[in-house]
Amino acid sequence: MLAITAPSFTDPRGYQLSNVTRPSVTDENDVVIQVHAASVNPVDVKLASGMFKLILSESFPLLIGYDCAGIVTEIGHNVQKFKVGDSVWSRLPEVGKGSWAEFVKCSEHHVSLKPSGLTFEESASLPLAALTALQALQKYQGDLTGKTVFIPAGLGATGAFACQLAKNVFGAGKVITTVSTAKVPQIPKYLGDGVVDQVIDYTKEDPAKAIPQESVDFLLDTMGQAMPFLSLMKPKTGTIISISTSPSATQFQNASFFKRPDHPKIPILGRLMLDGMDLVRQARAWRQGVNYTYMFLESDGESLDVLRGHVEKKQIRPVIGSRVDLRDIEKPHVSHAADSGKLWGGRFTESMDPLMVSYNESIYFDRAFYQQDIEGSIAYARANVGTGILSQEEFLTIEKGLKQIIEEWNTNKFVIKSGIDEDIHTANERRLGEIIGKDIAGKLHTGRSRNDQVATDLRLWLRDELVLVQTLLIGFLKAVTERAESDIDYIMPGYTHLQRAQPVRWSQWLLQYGHYFGTDLQRLREVTRRVNKSPLGCGALAGNVFGIDREKMAQELGFDGLIHNSMAAVGDRDFILETLMWSAMLMEHLSRWSEDLIIYGTAEFGFVKLADAYSTGSSLMPQKKNSDSLELLRGKAGRIFGQMTGLFISIKGLPSTYNKDLQESTEPMLECIKTVKDSLTIATRVLTTLTVHPKKMLAAVTPDMLATDLAEYLVRKDVPFREAHHTAGRVVALSENTSTPMDKLSAAQLSEVDHRFEKDASKAFDPERSVELKSATGGTSKSAIREQIIVLREKMSEADPQDAKLVLTMHGLQLLEAKMAFDEKKGET
Repeated sequence: MLAITAPSFTDPRGYQLSNVTRPSVTDENDVVIQVHAASVNPVDVKLASGMFKLILSESFPLLIGYDCAGIVTEIGHNVQKFKVGDSVWSRLPEVGKGSWAEFVKCSEHHVSLKPSGLTFEESASLPLAALTALQALQKYQGDLTGKTVFIPAGLGATGAFACQLAKNVFGAGKVITTVSTAKVPQIPKYLGDGVVDQVIDYTKEDPAKAIPQESVDFLLDTMGQAMPFLSLMKPKTGTIISISTSPSATQFQNASFFKRPDHPKIPILGRLMLDGMDLVRQARAWRQGVNYTYMFLESDGESLDVLRGHVEKKQIRPVIGSRVDLRDIEKPHVSHAADSGKLWGGRFTESMDPLMVSYNESIYFDRAFYQQDIEGSIAYARANVGTGILSQEEFLTIEKGLKQIIEEWNTNKFVIKSGIDEDIHTANERRLGEIIGKDIAGKLHTGRSRNDQVATDLRLWLRDELVLVQTLLIGFLKAVTERAESDIDYIMPGYTHLQRAQPVRWSQWLLQYGHYFGTDLQRLREVTRRVNKSPLGCGALAGNVFGIDREKMAQELGFDGLIHNSMAAVGDRDFILETLMWSAMLMEHLSRWSEDLIIYGTAEFGFVKLADAYSTGSSLMPQKKNSDSLELLRGKAGRIFGQMTGLFISIKGLPSTYNKDLQESTEPMLECIKTVKDSLTIATRVLTTLTVHPKKMLAAVTPDMLATDLAEYLVRKDVPFREAHHTAGRVVALSENTSTPMDKLSAAQLSEVDHRFEKDASKAFDPERSVELKSATGGTSKSAIREQIIVLREKMSEADPQDAKLVLTMHGLQLLEAKMAFDEKKGET
């Protein structure tokens, strides 16, 4: 029979469709089920990835999955509850796992009749999450009727069922849940009207503050947040059931996946760690008078019977995600590689090693380029009408098919065939052949190689993403200039060597980084121009033999021009390296910016305070407020540096033109761009919500920081600066020796140091006067600050030819959004 298996511990990209032995009755209580539907959940994926490989021994290929629904095909002679032909569902035990197969076998004690009114798919989606929710609610000691129940993540699988059960079955008086902003309106749609009484948008509001203290009777912890919510629980009767922290060693040892013939044992060190963590949580809960326990699901047929009753009474409703038909997944083991559906293979007579198939595949990350790949194919097909390769009718057929494919991608209906769809190019062309027939689809690739195709996809995708990055960077710079303008009166210590040096304006500190990021913006525009060159039409390395019009394709795709050497076009990844280098410099600036704010936000400084939305607390120390947003910005810089360095090392020794090593440029690029976009967004939000304490800043400006101003007082009396510097140093020494602040030294004391100090010397100790005297361009006076703001805003609004480019795509002429925003401000639209 067919089954989805893992050839080794791996993530879903490594799963295979395999032929395995079909199960049959070997025990008098056995039930064999023909599987009509099976569900995927995170537990299955984690176990198949080797989460417990140090404890559990597995044989390969590894069968995967526990939840399924289907029809009984065979039973042991002692089975009483079922007969052949019954529709059933099951949460398989560990010894019977493998629900992602055509047939499964387990004891009748783990099987129940399928809920009437539900499809097999709906039934298979329920057992793990719904049973977990049911058993957790059953652990409350007492009656939940009229009580307050708090279930975070109400649209997560377990959370969704727990909310419904709490209200519809257990009669809770108030059900509270948390979701993100976009999901707030979806609560009634998926859970039903009136199920949830209070929805908290956790992106805007802290649940620990939104819910009254000591008001919650029952908390189902689905997010590992049991301890932070202890204060919400009613003393003595409040109960927390967690499925997301960690169990005690005994609970773990008794979990269902340890119930195996080889009787695995948790190592002593692991037991000590588990018991220690559980003991800490138990103690914290005990001090609050709260009942706390971790819970593992214990599945059996009786629990499924109870759940079936609630389903048939419409007290809970299932939710189905994506669907895949096992029959649509092609076998990776074929007798001839040429028949495998790949874009190559005529000379191959043996199939690929299954591990090599997954090792070679890039579809699970380069599918990000599906739209660019299709737009490039349409431009290429249109140009081949001019070469005579395609007729106009054939082109229109291809274009229609490709547009259907892009709609399938957009609506998550495109089905990737693992082992067949090696990459995004193969996947799209395979699907095109299914839609319009292989005779016409097979002409699309004439004269084209995946070498120039992937280079085109990468450049198109990266160009569009860099325009978005530019928009985000401009948004950050706008926040910098607006903050510098509004906070211009604030004075703070300036530092060198992390020691107090001279007073500056807070705005000067902001604009210091504004200068760095403004230069980053200029560099980004330069990088984007170099990215936006077309390699399409260069073939594998030697060019196109059919005289295709490369200029026309480049114009259609919005490229600025061509790469004029075919070998360079397919072998070049400098544009990705340059993007990574630019990103590394940006993240280095963000890292330094973050470091300053982390320091300024400590209790020792107290200059700034981060908004709660961008801070976290301590699981042990209640007083802590950590600058995690800034620390992550600082930390993620290292990741970008690593991606840049890694790609340099991968490419540095390659021979000319295309080599498969270049595939290793894609994932660093994808992750880098995501990190940069997320980082700029977080940085902007941190800055716009930052609270500044100007009084603490000014209080930190000590008189000795104005020693230079005292020297400059003498310079204005025609004293050479070197002599004035030495004299001011003697005043500093006098201040230290007499323990008298410099601004408190009397005129007589100053004149004893140097007779040229007069009574007006005390004005040198005025911080406001000090910063205003520095009025030269780039200085700290208000006029100099305002000049810097103007210069930075001019950098932000500089017209860039790339931003103004009209791009002809399959959707028609589109003016890039960033340019439209610039032009509207400048009145040039």
